[in-house]
This record gives sequence, structure tokens and C-alpha cells, in this order.
Amino acid sequence: MNFEIKFGGGMFSIFHITLEKILSMIQIETDISNIPKYKICCSNPNHLVTNAYWFNNIFVYDTNVHYEAIPVYNVDLTFYNAYLDKEKLILLKKIVYINEIQPSILDKVNVYAKKFYISENSLGVHIRLTDMNHVHGSDYGIYTIESYIIKIDDMLQKYKNIDHLFIASDNNVSIKTIKNNYNDKIRISYIEEYTRNPVEHVTNSDFTFNRLNIESSYPIEVFTEMLVLSKCSYFIHRISDFANFAIIYSDTFKDVLCL
Repeated sequence: MNFEIKFGGGMFSIFHITLEKILSMIQIETDISNIPKYKICCSNPNHLVTNAYWFNNIFVYDTNVHYEAIPVYNVDLTFYNAYLDKEKLILLKKIVYINEIQPSILDKVNVYAKKFYISENSLGVHIRLTDMNHVHGSDYGIYTIESYIIKIDDMLQKYKNIDHLFIASDNNVSIKTIKNNYNDKIRISYIEEYTRNPVEHVTNSDFTFNRLNIESSYPIEVFTEMLVLSKCSYFIHRISDFANFAIIYSDTFKDVLCL
């Protein structure tokens, strides 16, 4: 059985729902060959995202394979911390690797990892403020950049070997704050050429959804940044699916700290 999941949503929420749908549909065996191939797309015309065929540019889909369409609408998506559910994490890792990532993306990831000297001493931090506080704050907490600084200090105190911060942020203000706070203490890197929200706090998701709808390069940037983050050895994040996929794709995380 090969199938295609169709629905609307944000990029990583779509990916998350796909994995949950697969887990609910099939009996996962030890042998990865028993897991069916799957294809992800979006076909919900009522969603804020109207042009969401990003995964065609992220994964290598087999044009010779027939995918059975399985629509998924009005999904009650519950976020979680993938790192805490070890048994489920093993299954999720098997499922994501069914789809081969485009070689051009993997090449970019390797270039950035080399450029930033990501190593066993690197702490990755995913800063997710902006619309996350506005849309999901009532369910998962409202945070500020100071919330992250407290956790970064905790991690640096716990692991004296950490000499590098790699920052994946949804906005430019937070990166500036981190640089001002740690520049004289530790090496800091981030992908400078990526476009981010110019402010930390917003009351809507227009910036993100407009970029997803208009800019074909944006989803690739986000996916690439997630994979670079996954190569660090330590990780700080708040509940989000971007963070979950960094955890799922990582084979180097030694410790993960959630806000």
C-alpha cells in the first residue's frame, strides 16, 4: 500500500499529521520495508495556506509509484515533545526516512554544518515566539527571549564543554538579543541570509503564511535550517513541530531541554 495524505496546515504540522495518520493506519514492524511509501500534499482550499506543495521540492518521490489519496481535514492537532516518548520516537524515525530528502538540500545542510563548525560541543536553540505565542500560547505557554536565556544559562552551566550556539529563530530581534548577551562568552552562528520576521511579537500569522504561499524557497530554507539544527549535540526548544522534527531527524542529540 502506498498513499498520499491531503489536507491543509502549516508545513511541519502537515508533516506531523502525516506521521500520526501512518501510525494509526498500519502495524509498524521492525523491518522498515514493511512501512508503505507515502506522499504529502495540501488540498484544503479553505486553509490560510493555498499553495502547499512544498514537499515535492523537499523529498524525492518515485514517479513510478501510485499513491492512494487519503484526505485528512479538520484534524485536532496536539503538539507534544517527541524527545520524551522514546518508543514512539523510534517509530517516527523509521517513517521519516522512508522518504529520501532531495540531495540539493542535504548538500546545503552539510555546507552549513561545516561552515559553522557544528560539533559535539554545539548547543542548538530553536527560538519560536511571534505567532506561536499568539496562536498557541493559551495551550502551551507564552514565552519571551528571556525564557530562552534562562535555559541557555542552565545548559551552559550543566555542560562545560559547550563552546558554540547555533540559533534557529523565527525573528531577527531574538537573534540580536542572544548575540548581545553571549557574544563575548561563546561562539554564535545562524544562517544570516534567511529572511525572518522583523519583530518578536505579532497578533497574526500573516508573515509566515504569506511566505509559505508566495515564496517557493521559504519551505526549503525552513527544512534546511531544521536539519542543520538537528546536527548539534544539545538542544533547547519550546513545544513546536519544527522542534519535533529536529529531534526526529537527529542522531546526535545528547540532551534536550524544553521550555
